[in-house]
Amino acid sequence: MIRYVLAVTVAATILSVSLFAVEYIETERAHSEVETAIHQLDSTALDLYESEPLAKRGQEPAQRVATLSLPSEGVGSTGLDTFRIAPGYPETTGQVEYKIAAGHIQTQQLSVPVLIESDERLDLSDMRGDVKLLLTLIEHEGERVVLVTRL
Repeated sequence: MIRYVLAVTVAATILSVSLFAVEYIETERAHSEVETAIHQLDSTALDLYESEPLAKRGQEPAQRVATLSLPSEGVGSTGLDTFRIAPGYPETTGQVEYKIAAGHIQTQQLSVPVLIESDERLDLSDMRGDVKLLLTLIEHEGERVVLVTRL
């Protein structure tokens, strides 16, 4: 009888440790996916900002499309609660705010000044999988700025 109780106790302990490990791995995977998405946005915006001239009057402005792969909740992945792009102009650059599962909101600064059409944050919190953003190099109040819109 003691063997059965001991076997059940050991099995329960192994199961609880395994579930904790799986949850940790899922959270780390989601964090990695978000970091990759932010890097994709930042590198595309920086390339546009540094390599393209401002459009002259009557010309189409330079544009790039950034495809961000945001994590979706499911087996092997923890969901994304918050993902917002905040404008940063003229004093600072844009930034991305994100929160994975029950974690804390984290902020990452972008490398270029960013505008959002509504002058508010671009909230992509409800988006999952591939999200396409249109990045447009514009002049705003005499300065070069990357305008970010969702396609």
